Amino acid sequence: GEGIAFVNAEGRPEFMNDSVRRLLELSTEPGAVPGSTAVRRLFRPDGSPFADADLPGMTALRTGQPVRNVEMGLPMKDGSMRWLVSNAEPVRREDGSLRGAAISFVDITDRRRAEEELARSERRFAAAFHASPDAIAVTHAGTGVYQLVNEGFTRVLGYTLGQVVGRSSHELDVWENPEERGRWLERLRSQGQVRDLEARFRKADGQIMDGSISSRLMHMEEGDMVLTIIRDLTQLRADQEARRLLEAEVTQNQKMESLGRLAGGVAHDMNNVLGAIFAVSQTLRARHEGDEGLRAPLETLERAAARGRDLVKGLVGFSRKDSGAFAAIDLNDMAAKERDILDRTLLKKYRVETDLQEGLPLVMGEAGALGSALMNLCVNAVDAMPAGGDLRIRTRILPGGFVMLEVEDTGEGMPPDVVQRAMEPFFTTKPQGKGTGLGLAQVFNTARAHGGQVSIHSEVGQGTCVRLVLPSTTSGALPAEEGTEALPAAGRRILLVDDDELLRATVPAMLELMGHEVRIAEGGPEALAQLEGDWRPDLVMLDMNMPGMGGLEVLKAIRAAWPDLPVIIATGYTDEDLGAAMREDPRLLLSPKPFTMAEFQRQLRIVEAILAEF
Repeated sequence: GEGIAFVNAEGRPEFMNDSVRRLLELSTEPGAVPGSTAVRRLFRPDGSPFADADLPGMTALRTGQPVRNVEMGLPMKDGSMRWLVSNAEPVRREDGSLRGAAISFVDITDRRRAEEELARSERRFAAAFHASPDAIAVTHAGTGVYQLVNEGFTRVLGYTLGQVVGRSSHELDVWENPEERGRWLERLRSQGQVRDLEARFRKADGQIMDGSISSRLMHMEEGDMVLTIIRDLTQLRADQEARRLLEAEVTQNQKMESLGRLAGGVAHDMNNVLGAIFAVSQTLRARHEGDEGLRAPLETLERAAARGRDLVKGLVGFSRKDSGAFAAIDLNDMAAKERDILDRTLLKKYRVETDLQEGLPLVMGEAGALGSALMNLCVNAVDAMPAGGDLRIRTRILPGGFVMLEVEDTGEGMPPDVVQRAMEPFFTTKPQGKGTGLGLAQVFNTARAHGGQVSIHSEVGQGTCVRLVLPSTTSGALPAEEGTEALPAAGRRILLVDDDELLRATVPAMLELMGHEVRIAEGGPEALAQLEGDWRPDLVMLDMNMPGMGGLEVLKAIRAAWPDLPVIIATGYTDEDLGAAMREDPRLLLSPKPFTMAEFQRQLRIVEAILAEF
């Protein structure tokens, strides 16, 4: 309770109640009251000590006037500080002379701590309020007038403090869409709060900003107020769009890789079938040379097989990041040749133009893959102009060491949803049977394999422009035409190792017709068993993809026992492991499946050079 004490006119204590004794921890010092020298030193709120003469009781005795609400700090024995409010009242006798002073004490420690905590909380709120990057405002609930805004508000919306406080959002025209303000206000009135309502806001300079607004109704002494936070979503939207584009690219890459794995398996079986067709056809042509009745259908058969081989080669491009042997390529020359082909084959309703920048740097790439990509773009452009139109092939030098190859048409164009899916494998807008949906997908894969990018710009009724951007090179030179070389000698002993029955039944006859002795092995164990026998081949033709003991495993066993034996890997699909093996082994050659007599003869010339050297 309240502490009461009395001191006489000389300042000596005459009375104190138990509350004073407990409060002042004076139970062991009877008679000690405020105003005596036995009391521990008291402190003012600013931390300065009270002089004894300035204590409330002594002041009342000295002045004869009441002393009201004096705050003082009293150090306790445990080191803490208790805060008191003291009042002193002069007490007089009937004759008016001063009898002494009555002094009261009230412990306000808890109240003071609460006030200090409130002050700290307010400071923390003020710091967070002004430090927040979001726009925060306090407005009057009835008038909408801004009472307080933080620095984030001025930074996000571009207003100065003087432009905002005392005015309403309606006066500043902050809301871009009045209907959105209506929804916000309706929800605030019905629910007392609004969370993450997306809306568009007008900045001080007139620019429109995408934002998210959250508000809460607050009941305060000054009246109902609204605390509002507006978050700028501009960067968030940009980050989301960048993430969407990245995810779309990853999805596209995954689709291409999935198709690649499928293509690799299909390519292996198809190449074996095509290899058998080539072997039978060329064997028959050689045996029946001069038979004009047989020559024409066999040539047709070989053209069909070659077309199938090119299709398989294009499919295989999806399953690997590289595209075979790279060389320096002149895109201007490639574009000019494509224009000549189109001029000879297209109807007169199509006009083909080239806009080729002179001095275009060369690019490192595979001519077949890039040529096929350009052909696909031109075919698509023609298909987009059924009534005729203009097709333009353009090249440009780009900053940063890149060159651009662009195909533009004046055709029907594509809506955004079609553009977004245009490079997906098997996606096509053409009628059934008129397109495979692989054209642009192959272009995309070719660009990726060459370290480049491909982009599509199209509008319905305005045509389409497909741009291929590739890194250029200042090194290398265009390869010269190969000269005619002498045919390799016949009479070589060849061990053919392949698990495919069609190839084992057809390729040996073609090689024997060329004058070579051929033995066959169905797999790795059988091949190694033959090599360990008396018969020693000059050359091993080895399939890569075989059940059980694969091609690289057989190669490793051959190299362990016969390190100098030339080996031709016959495969329609290469990977990093095979590439590494070929870099390390000068006696290892690659013959892409399916191969013709002429292609095998070129490989055999290299084998003869190896045999002559070793």
